[in-house]
Amino acid sequence: MEWKDLSRPLPKISPRRIRTLKKIYRALLVSAVILFSVAATEMYGGQEDLVILEKIDLQKSADFLKVVIGVSGNFGYQHFELEEPSRLVIEISPVGEIRTEELIDIDAFGVKAVRTGRFKPDTARVVFDLVEALPSYEIIQVASGIEVVFRWVEGVDRVPPVTEIREEPEKLPEKEVKKETHLKLISYERIDDQIKADIYIDGNFLHRTIELRKFSQLIFDFWPIQILSAESLRNINVSGLRDISVQKTGPDTVRVVFDFTGMLSSFKIDRNENGLSIMFRAVETLVSETTREMLKKKTIYKPIENTATTLLFGAYEISDQVYNQIYSGNTLMFGFELSRIFAHADNHNFGIVLGANYYKDTGSSTLTKEESTFTLIPYSICAEYLWNQDEVIPFLRVGLNIMSYKEKSEVHEVSGSSVGPQITLGIYIKIPELEQLRFKFYFKWMSATANQEDVSINIGGIEAGIGITFGFNVL
Repeated sequence: MEWKDLSRPLPKISPRRIRTLKKIYRALLVSAVILFSVAATEMYGGQEDLVILEKIDLQKSADFLKVVIGVSGNFGYQHFELEEPSRLVIEISPVGEIRTEELIDIDAFGVKAVRTGRFKPDTARVVFDLVEALPSYEIIQVASGIEVVFRWVEGVDRVPPVTEIREEPEKLPEKEVKKETHLKLISYERIDDQIKADIYIDGNFLHRTIELRKFSQLIFDFWPIQILSAESLRNINVSGLRDISVQKTGPDTVRVVFDFTGMLSSFKIDRNENGLSIMFRAVETLVSETTREMLKKKTIYKPIENTATTLLFGAYEISDQVYNQIYSGNTLMFGFELSRIFAHADNHNFGIVLGANYYKDTGSSTLTKEESTFTLIPYSICAEYLWNQDEVIPFLRVGLNIMSYKEKSEVHEVSGSSVGPQITLGIYIKIPELEQLRFKFYFKWMSATANQEDVSINIGGIEAGIGITFGFNVL
């Protein structure tokens, strides 16, 4: 092994190389200063934009309770409801500092108290402790923060006694716990300068609300939902409401998204026995005056059920002269119908109807005076158009009848069938508080010819009657 001579002097560095090393050192020093300045700016320079949860103010009157959540800076929020115990939660983010009181007692309009605290490092929660019956509330984002307005609802004490507030919620009976929750349908209508949307839910459910102001969306998540039959409503384009979409986001969670053409100024949510009702302030869009007037006149009513059964009772008149020589020509009628709607657009519905009626008439021949009985059973299939309105539903049907007839006396018996067209005009009358039941009044024209040997009789005629209809949704 060869040892190196460490006593040998080090090689000399040229002045040119020394100048180069100094330049590199100065460049590294300047870069370090710049990086430190940027980091300091990120840490401390944004203090002016820090969001602060400053205060909570209460305003009480005989008709409402207003809670003003003072927030400074640019923030976003979402709210949702919780049960056991009942609470309304508002999450605000990003929040750098909380200056509000942690607990404020209220005891008014179904609100026991309001609490504030930090949920995540950049998220604050404002929690309203509620009585068992959820009060009606409205949440509005204003320049100074968020306003929450609670109003009087029948069945909720304005100042509930403390003794009536149970520490543990009452458990539901076993049969109600197992009941499946059904999100049935979604409807909307324009009322003056607002839009009212109804989400019909049968059963127990929870929900939360998310407002995405950047994307002009209002989102509702519902759970647990075991049955979903509500469909998305596309291309609405009424007062800034563009679409309502429905989709499953989990095994028992359904998301309903309202898409708007612009940002909402306010919205109000009411939970009721039918589900959820939301009132939106109409979003102003750039449309012509003519279009704006048309939109004001256009109202979308709650959709009718897609399937219906009807029991009929009325009178049928055959005007043929040969027939009237033997029979009265005017006889009572009984019938049954099954209808199904396959397509709809706003208040316009299109479907198919299957039906069967029964007529019986008695008479005697002019010569032999023998007693005869004439029975007529028309089977019908029709295309139907229904114009859904607030209290009534006018309708029009066009279709075909297969007229099965039979004539019987002591000396002879003939039977046969004939095919002919029919046209029906009528109206359904909605029954308040019984949305699935309707009364029906109609007027029908039918035409068909019965041919026996050398005799032809027009067994068609005019029918007028009433009916009771039961509607329900299938699939």
